Amino acid sequence: MVALLLLPLTYFWWVWALWAAAMLWLGKYHPMIVDTTPMSPGRKQLGWLAVAIFVLCFMFAPVSNG
Repeated sequence: MVALLLLPLTYFWWVWALWAAAMLWLGKYHPMIVDTTPMSPGRKQLGWLAVAIFVLCFMFAPVSNG
C-alpha cells in the first residue's frame, strides 16, 4: 500500500520509483517480526551491556567548538 503511494512522488524525484519497486518486491517475503522464544541469559547480558555502553557514552550537552 505504501509503495503505491510513493509512485506519485516520482514526479518530484525519480528515486522514489526505486524505493517503491524495492518495497513491492521485498515486502512479499518479509519474515515474522515478533519472536516469542525466550532469550538466553548470555543474550540478556549482552543487551544490558549495550544499554550500559550507550548510557556511558551519551552526552547531555554536545561539545562545542567554542
